[in-house]
Amino acid sequence: MEHLHLDHIHTARLLDILEEELEVLHDGGSPDYQLMIDIMHYMTQYPDMFHHPREDVVFERMLLRDATLTRVLSELLQDHELLAQKGTKFHAILTGVLEGVVVARGEVERLGREYVHSLREHMDVEEGEVFPIATALLDEQDWQAVDDAVERRQDPLFGSDVEERYGTLYEYIQTSAN
Repeated sequence: MEHLHLDHIHTARLLDILEEELEVLHDGGSPDYQLMIDIMHYMTQYPDMFHHPREDVVFERMLLRDATLTRVLSELLQDHELLAQKGTKFHAILTGVLEGVVVARGEVERLGREYVHSLREHMDVEEGEVFPIATALLDEQDWQAVDDAVERRQDPLFGSDVEERYGTLYEYIQTSAN
């Protein structure tokens, strides 16, 4: 659970950066599209492929213990799919912009803000409602089943060894934190 919570803290920081760049776009400036692409590449490669599948198993284990959680957990599971789709679409739009595809600024902003908003709402439900229940409901056996079911991968941006692909983004985060 601690690991999932830490992922949310990191994700929130990246969403803050995306919002800052979207504000530059909104104000008519030139956002750092490469920075946004790097963030969205990370979002589609780590949270969508490792964090959310881990949560999916946690939610499945919770349902085995308490069927009254079906509605909220089903919505969160569906959110994972929708967030992956939105993230992939926003990443593709940003990549297209850098490749010279003409995309209306308003469309870039709309897709970006929709992604950020959806992910923040999703994490709020998990942190405020579901994670506390998971902590109380699941036992060691459940957590072992989660570990056994989902590959544990070191975070390529916030882990001890930052992948080269994320070097510039990592430096930006370090610089902006000071």
